[in-house]
Amino acid sequence: MAIMGLQAAGAATSAIGAYGSAKSQKSALGFQAQMADMNAQLAERRAQISLEQGAYQAQEIERGGARQKGTQRAEMGASGIALGSTTAQAIVNGTDLVTAEDARQARVNAVREAFGHRTDATNKRNEGVAARANARGINPMGVAATSLLGSATSMATSYYGMKKAGG
Repeated sequence: MAIMGLQAAGAATSAIGAYGSAKSQKSALGFQAQMADMNAQLAERRAQISLEQGAYQAQEIERGGARQKGTQRAEMGASGIALGSTTAQAIVNGTDLVTAEDARQARVNAVREAFGHRTDATNKRNEGVAARANARGINPMGVAATSLLGSATSMATSYYGMKKAGG
């Protein structure tokens, strides 16, 4: 019968260990969900920064284009080219076209970069949702009870084996 006592102590120890392990796993999943939420917020902030930087870069390009047009007009005037002439207008229009295209491309690049960050944020939020769902699915008491049931089955088998053997 001492063997049965040892088996019972082992079953209790096993159940306590299973409970602690399940509780620890549940806690780790909760922490993982919190980290995923924080990472999602950071990714969203990176998206906002990308858009702000793109807007700033586009404005810088537009300011540079305006400066270049001013320089072109001053040089044409100094060279005796009439600012209303077809040649002068073609040069200024070309500068406007290139400036507008470069500024548009800066904005497009910013939107693409922001989209990548927002996709990352969505993935992080989904990771958090999954971690919370997994954590909700863990019941430390249920795990301990299952461990005890498994041990009880083993103990019953041992008990009946000993009884059969005449012990």
